[in-house]
Amino acid sequence: MKKQGIVLLAVFCGALWSGAMPAFADKLGDFKKAEKAAGCGLIPYSSLQSKCNNAQQRVTRWCKSKPIACQPSQRKPELRERLDNGRQCVASRKEVAAIFAETKSKLRGETKPVKEIADRLVRSVEAGESGHAQAVREYETAVRNCEKCLK
Repeated sequence: MKKQGIVLLAVFCGALWSGAMPAFADKLGDFKKAEKAAGCGLIPYSSLQSKCNNAQQRVTRWCKSKPIACQPSQRKPELRERLDNGRQCVASRKEVAAIFAETKSKLRGETKPVKEIADRLVRSVEAGESGHAQAVREYETAVRNCEKCLK
């Protein structure tokens, strides 16, 4: 039994010396980089940041590059297209918000050595939430207006 304990200790120490310690340094570096960033760059987790960047591209495509506002004088095909643009925009913005909510949850579970930075990142994310929520409401209003124009 004593020999097994020594073997386990040796395996554990070997794992630490072979690369587990740099993971802490990499993680700390990711958090420090995120602290200086904006938007999706605030996310220190690579998989969530990638998802956010992809969703943000859809926001740009649907909310910023395509017309959404509808007027009763427009033809039905144009109204339908704008309604679809608006729905895609709202869905994309909500996807980004959900990714940030997941990020906040993960950040709140962090411990040393990144806990203090994680707490600051949570505050940064929260500072932008009201503006993003307002944008979602505005686009939802535009979608409802398009729906009314189609009736």
